[in-house]
Amino acid sequence: MGNLKIAKDKSKKKDGYYKTKYKGNYTNKDAPKKLINYVTRTGKREDRKEDLIIWGARGVLYSQPIDDIIHIIEQTQMICRGSRPMGPRMFHEIYGLSDGQMYFFHYYPQLLDEFAYACAGVYYDAGHQVIYGVHNEPYSEKRMHIHFAVNAVNYNDGYKWHTNMSTDQRTRENYMNMIFEDMLRRYGFISIQKLAPDNCI
Repeated sequence: MGNLKIAKDKSKKKDGYYKTKYKGNYTNKDAPKKLINYVTRTGKREDRKEDLIIWGARGVLYSQPIDDIIHIIEQTQMICRGSRPMGPRMFHEIYGLSDGQMYFFHYYPQLLDEFAYACAGVYYDAGHQVIYGVHNEPYSEKRMHIHFAVNAVNYNDGYKWHTNMSTDQRTRENYMNMIFEDMLRRYGFISIQKLAPDNCI
């Protein structure tokens, strides 16, 4: 099944060695713009538009222009936080699809948005606006994956996103995998193993 992880970045050392580390904590004022542009492949990221399969949102109308969506996220943060310290403005997680899941969505591409939308509900149901984007990079180790750009400010009460990186993340991952299992059953498949072996792609 798929796996969920906090977004990581690669920083190049002087000797050419790449060290993986967690990305910045998104405290800059332009964090919503940069992350949402990255996820939706807009703005400065438009040169990588071919990576984007589909994108959507929960908690904002994604029929609007991207700049309007970014403005809504920023307004939510300003209104809900008031004079309280802001800290991190966004939270970023990535769900990597397994071979079997990619095989399934290759034959049923119309269900990919339904799956990503349902997975985004993990954040939205907790009171956080989220923009998601499905990327496909077949010639890299990332392959097909879903980015979730989550407003760190809860639109119900103004509280910030707090999560235990290991425990809560695993709970979200399990829930997303259950969403996929439910989708398989609804469309007449018994299990991911019956759908496609891990080495079939």
